[in-house]
Amino acid sequence: MWKVLVIEDDPMLAEIHRRYIDDHKDFECVAVAHNVAVATDEVVKLKPDLIFLDIYLPHTNGLDFLVQLREKGIQVEVILITAARDIEQVEKAYRYGAIDYLVKPFEFDRLNQSLETFKARKSLSNGKHQINQEKLDSVYNTSSQSREIVLPKGLHERTLERVKKSIFGFDGPISIDAIVDKMDMSKVTLRRYLEYLEKIGEIDIEMSHGSRGRPSYLYSKKKNY
Repeated sequence: MWKVLVIEDDPMLAEIHRRYIDDHKDFECVAVAHNVAVATDEVVKLKPDLIFLDIYLPHTNGLDFLVQLREKGIQVEVILITAARDIEQVEKAYRYGAIDYLVKPFEFDRLNQSLETFKARKSLSNGKHQINQEKLDSVYNTSSQSREIVLPKGLHERTLERVKKSIFGFDGPISIDAIVDKMDMSKVTLRRYLEYLEKIGEIDIEMSHGSRGRPSYLYSKKKNY
């Protein structure tokens, strides 16, 4: 039986999460904490296998608590449960080892999927056999089908992938005009995708001065990406 700690400041939501967890035959909610101070004590005392962590907590951001856990060397698995839809928070959560990010309101089936992912990861880490790429992708959410990508409003996953391929498939820096020719997309729309890719660290942007001295920008795959 896997031990789960729920960290949620809303008592009603905390109770709903607890019931969801206890309905799964392989999991047990061992405690509910409504703030970080109590949660810190419960983590030390109970040593849970998994934490359901809300981002918006009294006086402390749940992501900051996740960072504190990692800084202390506590590698407990964490699933973020929150109303926050900010891509920066999602990316930070994954950087610090969150295994999933559930956006309120969510269905029981989606939560159950997260629990099954946790079980699969634990099974894999305890195994001694080699696995194939498909299994690895499904367990670690690395495929596009297994992880829901949260993008800024107005951006779409398939278009983002096309923009990336246009840049990554070019030998050297490429201009926005050349990308527009490939994509059949307006510069205004394309710039939003390029700005996003730079923001998340997937491309580099450099300034170039043409023969008339008018600056332009060139885009390329980020080194070592």
